[in-house]
Amino acid sequence: ESGDRLRRIFLTVAAGFLIAAAATLLWTLTLPGFAAPTRTIIVGSPESAAPSKGPAYLRGETLYPRTALFTQDLLFLFERDVRFAPVVAPGSKDGSIRYFAELPPPPSGTDKASAAPVYGDPRAGHAGVLMRSDLPGSIRQLYGYAGLTIEKPYFVLYRSPVTMRWPYYVIAVQLLLGSL
Repeated sequence: ESGDRLRRIFLTVAAGFLIAAAATLLWTLTLPGFAAPTRTIIVGSPESAAPSKGPAYLRGETLYPRTALFTQDLLFLFERDVRFAPVVAPGSKDGSIRYFAELPPPPSGTDKASAAPVYGDPRAGHAGVLMRSDLPGSIRQLYGYAGLTIEKPYFVLYRSPVTMRWPYYVIAVQLLLGSL
């Protein structure tokens, strides 16, 4: 009798983890889709204070020397390196940041621990999907330790749908493993 009760408890917990994993994967369907940008956000303009999420073209000055590298792992099987750089109003010197852009992957053969290579004109724009307050926590802390202030709310422009959805995939796999 106590063995049956314990088995029911474990099956209930496993079912809960499976439902949570499925819900997490379904939640990725609510994220904005990647399409051609329909609007341009100029950093520092009055319209850039609180834009809505979705496809966008972001214009401002990209601070390439302030690029942060974030490694995303999935069960020691997959590893992805993602780079984020602050985008500020041209000529801004106050140290506060409201926008970040995911940068393209570094050229092949580039050592990921090296300083961030310059990918182009710092004033060139970025196309992708804008999300609100979606920067990994360790990246926020890194910029704080560097003396930069991240404004609230802040926005992240993702250039890759995989990068935007990856944290949800990691959570879903962890929940799936928890159900075992």
